Amino acid sequence: RAVARRMRSGLLTGCGRPLLALALGPLCLPPHYRTLAARMASAPPPRDEAPGAEPRRPEEEDGRGSAALEAELQRAGGRSGGSSLRPGHVYFVATPIGNLDDLTLRAARTLREADYVASEDTRHTAKLLRHLGVSPAKQLSHHEHNALAASARIIALATEGATVAVVSDAGTPGISDPGAVLAERCAAAGVPLVPIPGACAAVSALSVSGFACTGFRFGGFLPRSGRARKQRLAELVADPNAVV
Repeated sequence: RAVARRMRSGLLTGCGRPLLALALGPLCLPPHYRTLAARMASAPPPRDEAPGAEPRRPEEEDGRGSAALEAELQRAGGRSGGSSLRPGHVYFVATPIGNLDDLTLRAARTLREADYVASEDTRHTAKLLRHLGVSPAKQLSHHEHNALAASARIIALATEGATVAVVSDAGTPGISDPGAVLAERCAAAGVPLVPIPGACAAVSALSVSGFACTGFRFGGFLPRSGRARKQRLAELVADPNAVV
């Protein structure tokens, strides 16, 4: 009823305020939030809420047009006008888990701008790089069998000021994929490590599983041997949370 009264009085017609808080503040918010809600309710409306005002077009937001915004992004290094990567940093880039459209814009930009791309399988990653218009020649090999040597080389490059993007064949480096050793060595050497998030098979599966996922356990790959495999499965089955 309180919401309905406020809708009729016009308090819920704007789009620049936390409307639900304004409507329900007296009913369910703590005292300090009620005070804030009251101040917001009494504040003059934004220009696009004023009576008779024309609604603002998206390009008018904050008084800046798209051209001005693009120029600002370029100056900040967020687009093609300059690199968005910081010298001497290593970037763990999540790659698609089956559909190239799952690659984020930030991941694509990182792969384009990095000085080197450390790949689990250079032949596999070459296909992704060509799709992005990036030369596969800037790849270096980084996989579970050369983790120590590759980590030393990547850290040396970063120490010299280069930017290195690290990728696995699919998913996120270091999560059931090469990368854990490199992350440990970067931390020990003081080399900044930046995660570039993306598609996650575990979370994607959980989101449509129908299970209550307030908590879950990621088990990763199972042991290959029979006895160790059975022990691991018994441990996972005993976990009360959802298990991937």
